[in-house]
Amino acid sequence: MTLRFQISELHYSYFYLGWWILKQVPEKDFNISVWADAYHKELKKL
Repeated sequence: MTLRFQISELHYSYFYLGWWILKQVPEKDFNISVWADAYHKELKKL
């Protein structure tokens, strides 16, 4: 259980960093912000 939590936490940290970087891209560029938000919601379900 502990190991799984640590892996999950690490995955989330890298994901959040990537999500934050994507948010810096202008929204007009392929609607990346919308995609990132949708991905964020999907990740929360795991």
